[in-house]
Amino acid sequence: MAMDIKNKIVNEYLHTYGLEFFAVSHCNLKCHGCAQSSPFLKKNFANIDTFEKSLAILSKYLRPNKITILGGEPLLHGEIDQIISIAKASEMFNKIHITTNGIKLFKMSSSFWDNIDVLRISKYPANADYINKNQSKLVDVCQDHNTELQIREMDTFNRIVLTEEIG
Repeated sequence: MAMDIKNKIVNEYLHTYGLEFFAVSHCNLKCHGCAQSSPFLKKNFANIDTFEKSLAILSKYLRPNKITILGGEPLLHGEIDQIISIAKASEMFNKIHITTNGIKLFKMSSSFWDNIDVLRISKYPANADYINKNQSKLVDVCQDHNTELQIREMDTFNRIVLTEEIG
């Protein structure tokens, strides 16, 4: 029987749909209209000690179904394997998701592939040729590591337009 994960308290833990962790804010693509503003942001890498300490505190109270590691482009973080290992070692999550543009996937370690459950590639006009050319190899790597592959077509960006001042 599958449990419906919608903010339920079970065994004194709050069970939620998921938790997102922004490993970096910048990106290796320069997509016009980027909703994250990544092309305009300075390089900024999340501190893994802070991440680990934060999960240690949250693990006392929270059980998200999944963690999604994203950015900018999370694979730019030089310690992405450690981030994934810390998330896995916390035993808080049923699944570890990575959302990426896919450009650096073939440079990832076997530890990376062994420890993620879901790989979501955002396919933009800027990386579409690369993803299309390498899609069969990506399918093979994901199958070899029992990783679910999701490719999300992103041909447009959502633009947020403020009509009144916030705050």
